[in-house]
Amino acid sequence: MLPSFVILFLSTCSVVAATPAPEPVCADCSSSSLGCCFMKGHLAMAYTSLAILVTIGDDLSRVDRQGLVAQIKSLQQPDGSFASAPGEKECDMRFVFCACVVSHLIGDWSGMNK
Repeated sequence: MLPSFVILFLSTCSVVAATPAPEPVCADCSSSSLGCCFMKGHLAMAYTSLAILVTIGDDLSRVDRQGLVAQIKSLQQPDGSFASAPGEKECDMRFVFCACVVSHLIGDWSGMNK
């Protein structure tokens, strides 16, 4: 059995994946700082976090489903494909797959324009 902090971390990752805008999470976030990290949602990371949680038997009750649906909706492109993250130009079948699996796992397809 995984410690509860691991499950909480993975739940947080899926919520972070639903965050539409990058937010600095380090103390020094100057433009010259190579070590600065951002909590920027990424569709593949949402998929990975949810898949791990389901694999270990979590009920996904701590996951921000509405946030994920909103993120999926915002990432869908006019041609039906999905971007990997907000503001990214990378979009291909990997992210269509991720959007479909995330929608299936959370039981809500309303974020996708089928």
